[in-house]
Amino acid sequence: YRVDGNEENELMNRFREQVNEMNTAQQRDVATTFINEYPASTAAIYLLNRLFVQEQSTPIDLIKKTLKTIKKTQPQNRFVLKIENSIKQKENGQIGKPIPSIDVKTKTKHTINIGKTDAKYTILVYWATWMPEQYDFIDDFAMLTEDYSSNNNLKIIAISLDAEIYKWEDFIKNDTAYCEHSCDGKVWDSEPVKKLGITTIPTFVIADKNHKIIARGNSLKDLEKELQKLIE
Repeated sequence: YRVDGNEENELMNRFREQVNEMNTAQQRDVATTFINEYPASTAAIYLLNRLFVQEQSTPIDLIKKTLKTIKKTQPQNRFVLKIENSIKQKENGQIGKPIPSIDVKTKTKHTINIGKTDAKYTILVYWATWMPEQYDFIDDFAMLTEDYSSNNNLKIIAISLDAEIYKWEDFIKNDTAYCEHSCDGKVWDSEPVKKLGITTIPTFVIADKNHKIIARGNSLKDLEKELQKLIE
């Protein structure tokens, strides 16, 4: 679709036309060229956030390199500085990094430190009731956890990014998932969200018995594949 108006609109129109029908990786390649050409544009900031920061598959070094290109021309832009901070947080949540010591309160009102569980594997699953197809997600998640309910080596914690806790509580009141549920109502400002660099949902993070991150991804299908590897 086209948005008529100023030069920024025209830049985005040209970009959209160029990447029409491309997959995300291909769009990111085109966006890299675009950002190098127009680093001072608002469109460059948007594309950095949308196609680099929010995509789990983007190498952190590429994100930092692209940010550096934009920051040279927009060093004090508040959106650029905000993205820079989110990149630092994202870096903390990469594979090989430790799960930070953070207390979360569960649906049953007890506290768990996600960086100090006694499980062989800790699985954090980030979601929200406002996600598209949230009902399918929670049903599929419940079935997935049921498959592993007898495995005492796993600690699964579902962390919701809902702002209204009462809606979250109502949504999961009949939930049958074999996991701990947590929601603090802070959405993207929640500590386990910020400190693990969560920029999109759903997202899962898996840590080993030493609380080092060994896998992360964005779908229940990928989570199931990772769980199957762990129990082989």
